[in-house]
Amino acid sequence: MILRGLAGLLIVAASWRIMERRIVQRASPAPQRHNRFSSPASESLMGVARATTGRDNRLRSAFAVHRPCTTAGIAETARIRRQPRRAMQAPPTVARDRHQHHRSSKRMSDNSREPHEYYGQSAEIYDILSEQHWASRRTSVLDAFRTASPETELVLDIGSGTGVALGIIREAFPQARIHAIEPSASMRIGLMTRILADPQLRQKVTVHPHDIATAPLPSGIDVAMVCGCVGFFDEPARLALWPRLAAALSPTGIVLLDTMPLDRPQQVPESLVASADIGDHRFDIWLRGEPVEDDAQLIRWHMRFDQSAGATRIRSFSVERDWRTLGLDTLLAETARAGFQARRLDDSPVPAALLRLAAGPA
Repeated sequence: MILRGLAGLLIVAASWRIMERRIVQRASPAPQRHNRFSSPASESLMGVARATTGRDNRLRSAFAVHRPCTTAGIAETARIRRQPRRAMQAPPTVARDRHQHHRSSKRMSDNSREPHEYYGQSAEIYDILSEQHWASRRTSVLDAFRTASPETELVLDIGSGTGVALGIIREAFPQARIHAIEPSASMRIGLMTRILADPQLRQKVTVHPHDIATAPLPSGIDVAMVCGCVGFFDEPARLALWPRLAAALSPTGIVLLDTMPLDRPQQVPESLVASADIGDHRFDIWLRGEPVEDDAQLIRWHMRFDQSAGATRIRSFSVERDWRTLGLDTLLAETARAGFQARRLDDSPVPAALLRLAAGPA
């Protein structure tokens, strides 16, 4: 369909260019009037034609270099089409290398230029890992939720991802409204699909497409979850979040906080962390980690995704993300300064704690 559309654009652009030349040839010496065939739209079409005929490879690179078949990739292509001609001549590798050397949240992406597009490639397979993770935590999380107010009306899920935890939240608090914060557009595709497929979730879940620094926090939160995401927040973001969360929490509210079982960067040999058989194909997810040389807190995770049919590998791709190795002690010290008291959850498969406002019940 894309190729057919581009072919149509080529024909239209070429026809317009021929007609433009004929008009110019027939024009009188009188002052020129506005020529609709030399409009910005015409030049844009000709830019597409030049790109698709090999005179400018920038357009094709936008699909091929980073995120083929993603909405972010299409948005990036549209942005490139709007750039001046001189800017379009820059080799894609320049932008990619510049992106790869940024020390920001972009470093945690699937090779994406969008600030919050952390999962451009891996989102389609993310639930294989996430579902197994939340299945192992279900009992511990439900036990923690039982200490919340029985009249819980508002739940905040920070870093909701594709919404795998929504089922556990609804099981514990069927009457509650849920606010889900998720900055990644790719992940929100899965999140919105899950919500739209469930009539009850349609009525209960509000999705906020923001990062944690700009996300609005509703007031009167009864339960908040900060799960699987705190290592993506730098220190200023965390120290700004805890007081905001304390101010938005109801007097009897609770916060479920977790982190990875690493309190310092280290070498982690590659291992198989999740697998699933879907139809006739096998999906395997492999993980290894290594310290980041110029940062005493970051570990760089390398995730490899394999899809195979029997002994035949169909495809394999890898992504990398940086994670701040924050021990639970560090996080609890930060939250205590914002007025929280904590109870560690010893039955949790990952380091986790339940937070309450210090003035609330123990």
